[in-house]
Amino acid sequence: MGTCLHDALTELVARGVDERAIRTTGPKVRAAFDEAVNALPKPVGEAEREGTFAFFETVLDDFLDSDLWERIADPATEVAVERPLDGLAEVGDLEVEIHGRADFVVEYPDGERFVTDVKVALADPTPETRRRYELQIAAYAFLAEQRGASDAPVRRTVETFGVARETTTASWPAVIVQRRLRRLLEK
Repeated sequence: MGTCLHDALTELVARGVDERAIRTTGPKVRAAFDEAVNALPKPVGEAEREGTFAFFETVLDDFLDSDLWERIADPATEVAVERPLDGLAEVGDLEVEIHGRADFVVEYPDGERFVTDVKVALADPTPETRRRYELQIAAYAFLAEQRGASDAPVRRTVETFGVARETTTASWPAVIVQRRLRRLLEK
């Protein structure tokens, strides 16, 4: 169900739904939610659908109170939703293709970029989950830096909404991706 709610949330941003419509969970919010639920492989009963929508309202409240929303809502920024990030990591004499999809890439006029992945938490994240998140966004930053037209920094976060509300910022450098790949190849 987390992926379904994630899809509904990113779709709201892709459609340009404004804060007021999201806060009041108006018809545009309900439409994005219903489309995401209807895309599930198994039908969802009415009671489960309504319970999930109530949880989605909590997710949306967290989202609207986040720094991510502030960046998205800033009229000076350019926002890309579900942006593919592809590139090559050179490990010795081997080139490894890496493919990812960042939930949000927000770029300011000065070239500064924020790469953010969103997680809808149905349970509290574990320390291992947080480490996985850090590696994921380090990889996204690595790929975004390769594609960048600017030397401005790429900031990266994972925003978790739902049962848990937290922001995971990457303390690992983007080059950690190459180090991790090297370790895999040495095995």
